[in-house]
Amino acid sequence: QEVREAGWDSPLTLEREQVQHQDPIIAQMEHFAKVCRGEEEPLCGGRDGIESLAVIMAVLRSSQTQAVVSPKSLLDKARDGMDCAADAGDGESASASQSGSPSTKTS
Repeated sequence: QEVREAGWDSPLTLEREQVQHQDPIIAQMEHFAKVCRGEEEPLCGGRDGIESLAVIMAVLRSSQTQAVVSPKSLLDKARDGMDCAADAGDGESASASQSGSPSTKTS
């Protein structure tokens, strides 16, 4: 027999759940420490963190400039900066290998 999901015309139900009240910063730091010790898996990944920071930075920059700031534009700009830094590192090693001698630093 097919089970139908309740729709907008179904009677409302109220369920009460018991939730442990805890300081969210303390809970987050305890979880972070457990992740560092290898006792737990992270609840979110690095990409989630970067995207959250981009939203926060967009809000801050928008409040400072009174202009619309897209989190995506900040992520793209950061990615372009990382690409440039990687290219600079590659260029240095490439020039050393092309000349046949390691690059030396003079002062």
